Amino acid sequence: MNNKYLDLAGLQRLVENIDRKYAPIAALLFKGSVEDIEHLPALANLKAGWMYNVQVGGGTTSDFVEGPGHIVADGENVAVVELITGYVAVDPSAVTPDKDPKKLGWYELVGTEYVPSEDRIADTAKTYYTATTVKKWDMLGGVFDLEGRYLEFGKEFPENPADERVFLYMGEDTFNYNPVVSPSGRPIDNGWYEQSISYDEITPVGDEDPASLGWYEEDGAGGYQLTADTSVQVGKKYYEQVIDYVLTADITVDPLKTYYTKDAEYKTGVIYQYDAATTSWVAKSGSAGADMVPITAAEIDELFI
Repeated sequence: MNNKYLDLAGLQRLVENIDRKYAPIAALLFKGSVEDIEHLPALANLKAGWMYNVQVGGGTTSDFVEGPGHIVADGENVAVVELITGYVAVDPSAVTPDKDPKKLGWYELVGTEYVPSEDRIADTAKTYYTATTVKKWDMLGGVFDLEGRYLEFGKEFPENPADERVFLYMGEDTFNYNPVVSPSGRPIDNGWYEQSISYDEITPVGDEDPASLGWYEEDGAGGYQLTADTSVQVGKKYYEQVIDYVLTADITVDPLKTYYTKDAEYKTGVIYQYDAATTSWVAKSGSAGADMVPITAAEIDELFI
């Protein structure tokens, strides 16, 4: 059996289908865990994109997009979505150049389909639409079945994942900066980075332990040093060290400097599997080998029928 992965075209198709079925979600936000499905909070008080972990699984109800009778596994995440039930034309008097259709979540009718508008300034010659919606729970697991394991998707990795759990990461690309061992050549041409360290002043609440929190204080010579204070001293300024990485401008290696490479950590659109032995998410679709085939557009479309 071939392992299937989601390539860029497939990811775009997936997002298109989600946009057609659901009102836009700004972000998936983890709000907490509940004992079981019966203890999920009332939908009327929640916002689209709020996600909850169900500790003990069970059968779905009519409050789910999938309908009753489906099984939520132990530890699976469910999220609030607004299921689109129809479209209503925006009153022409409200379509003025000061409106931002994309920000307002308006739609346009293209052929026979309603698509989210990309206009940032309302076109008074167009007819825009708003979606009528109903709030439902959506099982984030079960998007794709990979040899009996369900692939979830989201912008943040699940907390406390079980071994071999699979997840389609849709957040921003993240990177690690790793020291260059025995640097040589021209650092600027190698695309290396240097650390840029700054200090941001902290406003204490008053009950913190500055030393255990790794706070800094001024050293009296124009610099900063780790504080030894175990309680906040009134009138003293404390700082947090902020480390950024900037491209080096050095044309020769400075032996007193440490240079860094910028290496991808997590990339959007890649499927990861959790390895409990190393407590890390391992990329499974970054490069398609002979035993991996992309999920087809037709297979993605079938999920939304």
